Amino acid sequence: MDFNSIIVSAVSGLIAGTIASLIAPWINWGIEKRKIKMNRRVELIKNCKELINSENFDNYKFLNSSYYSDIKPYLNNELVDKIENKEGRHYVSIVGGQYEI
Repeated sequence: MDFNSIIVSAVSGLIAGTIASLIAPWINWGIEKRKIKMNRRVELIKNCKELINSENFDNYKFLNSSYYSDIKPYLNNELVDKIENKEGRHYVSIVGGQYEI
């Protein structure tokens, strides 16, 4: 083997190892960031469901809660209007769907 080929192999191995050691944590950080974001959303939905299904549920308290302000950006405008009763109608949640009163 030639001395130059040994040097080129060693330097290229060093560069590849350095790049891999810098990129791997960045990739892992991105994956963890997505997991944390997903877990927060799952927890938010769980908390909202528990609050809505509780026996002492109050629509006005829910509208003024941090849960509603956190979940509102994920809801479509039609649903927000129904929840905030902007149409002047009242909705009752019944298993299997919503019914207008």
